[in-house]
Amino acid sequence: FVIGIYIIRKNFKNKKKTLTYIEDAVMLTAYCKKVSEIYLGFQPSAIKVEVSFVYNNLPFLKESTANVFGGKKGYLGTYKKYANREVKILYSPKYGEIFILKD
Repeated sequence: FVIGIYIIRKNFKNKKKTLTYIEDAVMLTAYCKKVSEIYLGFQPSAIKVEVSFVYNNLPFLKESTANVFGGKKGYLGTYKKYANREVKILYSPKYGEIFILKD
Protein backbone atom coordinates (compact mmCIF):
# COMPACT_ATOMS: atom_id res chain seq x y z
CA PHE A 1 0.00 0.00 0.00
CA VAL A 2 2.79 2.42 0.93
CA ILE A 3 4.66 1.67 -2.30
CA GLY A 4 1.50 2.37 -4.30
CA ILE A 5 1.03 5.76 -2.65
CA TYR A 6 4.72 6.58 -3.23
CA ILE A 7 4.43 5.76 -6.94
CA ILE A 8 1.22 7.79 -7.36
CA ARG A 9 2.73 10.78 -5.56
CA LYS A 10 5.97 10.62 -7.57
CA ASN A 11 4.00 10.37 -10.82
CA PHE A 12 1.91 13.43 -9.85
CA LYS A 13 5.07 15.46 -9.11
CA ASN A 14 6.64 14.45 -12.45
CA LYS A 15 3.51 15.46 -14.37
CA LYS A 16 3.44 18.83 -12.59
CA LYS A 17 7.11 19.48 -13.47
CA THR A 18 6.56 18.44 -17.08
CA LEU A 19 3.60 20.78 -17.51
CA THR A 20 5.72 23.64 -16.13
CA TYR A 21 8.57 22.87 -18.53
CA ILE A 22 6.44 22.70 -21.67
CA GLU A 23 4.74 26.07 -21.10
CA ASP A 24 7.41 27.87 -23.13
CA ALA A 25 8.76 24.88 -25.06
CA VAL A 26 9.65 25.10 -28.75
CA MET A 27 9.87 22.18 -31.15
CA LEU A 28 13.28 21.72 -32.79
CA THR A 29 15.21 19.16 -34.76
CA ALA A 30 18.31 17.86 -32.99
CA TYR A 31 20.97 15.21 -33.35
CA CYS A 32 21.11 12.57 -30.63
CA LYS A 33 24.52 10.89 -30.26
CA LYS A 34 25.49 7.89 -28.12
CA VAL A 35 28.18 8.88 -25.59
CA SER A 36 28.77 5.63 -23.72
CA GLU A 37 27.22 2.29 -22.81
CA ILE A 38 27.22 0.29 -19.58
CA TYR A 39 26.22 -3.19 -18.51
CA LEU A 40 24.88 -3.63 -14.98
CA GLY A 41 24.99 -7.38 -14.53
CA PHE A 42 21.50 -8.85 -14.76
CA GLN A 43 19.95 -5.72 -16.31
CA PRO A 44 19.94 -4.93 -20.04
CA SER A 45 22.62 -2.55 -21.28
CA ALA A 46 21.95 1.18 -21.00
CA ILE A 47 23.41 4.13 -22.86
CA LYS A 48 24.03 7.80 -22.22
CA VAL A 49 23.20 10.25 -25.02
CA GLU A 50 24.15 13.76 -25.97
CA VAL A 51 21.67 16.01 -27.80
CA SER A 52 22.99 18.83 -29.97
CA PHE A 53 20.76 21.50 -31.49
CA VAL A 54 20.64 25.16 -32.48
CA TYR A 55 18.27 27.65 -30.85
CA ASN A 56 18.30 31.38 -31.69
CA ASN A 57 21.48 30.85 -33.73
CA LEU A 58 23.29 29.50 -30.65
CA PRO A 59 24.53 25.90 -30.51
CA PHE A 60 23.51 23.80 -27.50
CA LEU A 61 24.83 20.45 -26.29
CA LYS A 62 23.02 18.62 -23.48
CA GLU A 63 23.75 15.21 -21.92
CA SER A 64 21.08 12.88 -20.61
CA THR A 65 20.43 13.17 -16.87
CA ALA A 66 17.69 10.60 -16.25
CA ASN A 67 17.99 8.68 -13.01
CA VAL A 68 16.26 5.35 -12.39
CA PHE A 69 16.30 2.98 -9.44
CA GLY A 70 19.24 0.59 -9.73
CA GLY A 71 20.91 2.44 -12.60
CA LYS A 72 23.53 5.11 -13.11
CA LYS A 73 22.61 8.73 -13.64
CA GLY A 74 22.04 9.56 -17.31
CA TYR A 75 21.88 5.96 -18.53
CA LEU A 76 18.70 4.39 -19.91
CA GLY A 77 18.03 1.48 -22.24
CA THR A 78 15.24 3.42 -23.96
CA TYR A 79 17.75 5.89 -25.39
CA LYS A 80 19.00 3.19 -27.79
CA LYS A 81 16.22 3.86 -30.29
CA TYR A 82 17.15 7.55 -30.47
CA ALA A 83 20.95 7.21 -30.56
CA ASN A 84 23.00 8.38 -33.55
CA ARG A 85 20.17 9.95 -35.52
CA GLU A 86 18.09 13.10 -35.91
CA VAL A 87 15.18 13.46 -33.48
CA LYS A 88 12.41 15.95 -32.76
CA ILE A 89 12.68 17.61 -29.35
CA LEU A 90 10.84 20.09 -27.19
CA TYR A 91 13.25 22.58 -25.64
CA SER A 92 12.31 24.87 -22.76
CA PRO A 93 14.62 27.91 -22.90
CA LYS A 94 13.42 29.12 -19.51
CA TYR A 95 14.32 25.90 -17.68
CA GLY A 96 16.91 24.41 -20.04
CA GLU A 97 15.02 21.10 -20.23
CA ILE A 98 14.77 18.85 -23.27
CA PHE A 99 12.11 16.29 -24.11
CA ILE A 100 12.80 13.81 -26.90
CA LEU A 101 9.56 13.18 -28.77
CA LYS A 102 8.48 9.70 -29.83
CA ASP A 103 8.45 8.92 -33.55
